[in-house]
Amino acid sequence: MGGKIRKPPSTQSPRHPAGKPGNWETGGLVTCFLGLGSNLGDRRENIRLVLQHLKKNKQIKIQKLSSIIETEPILPKGAKPQGKFLNAVVKIKTGLLPQDLLTALKEIEKKMGRKAAPRFSPRVIDLDILLYGDKQIEEENLKIPHPQIQERKFVKKLLGEISYKLQATSYKLQVASRKA
Repeated sequence: MGGKIRKPPSTQSPRHPAGKPGNWETGGLVTCFLGLGSNLGDRRENIRLVLQHLKKNKQIKIQKLSSIIETEPILPKGAKPQGKFLNAVVKIKTGLLPQDLLTALKEIEKKMGRKAAPRFSPRVIDLDILLYGDKQIEEENLKIPHPQIQERKFVKKLLGEISYKLQATSYKLQVASRKA
């Protein structure tokens, strides 16, 4: 058999958009912010379990967690009422590409019992990629920055808690270090 010998996919290092290897040895990591939310079951335990699942992924390193706050669900008119959410934001470093990070988050949601349901349904856990470095991504299943950051004041508040603030311009969100 001729051809190029390739490592099995499981042993190849993922690459992030800057083109640097996304692994711990080379430091090719991207800073990301994830939104965590739960309004079913033991909401605080659900948040704790998500953090445990994130820690198990060798391509994700948790940097900082915001406080956990209770918020009213943001629902369209006519939607069925539901319980309040517990929400938090977590800062991570990852070597995963955006779509791979999204896949990892969806797998965690599934492991925790989230089922396919109509939009705005109650959720055991809801995981969103809020920011992925300074990237802007417009794909069918992934929009970064998260399109509802501006509408969710609690998200901006929690982002600010973990040493970053959002500065909105007409078309772009920028993340800037907060001066101490």
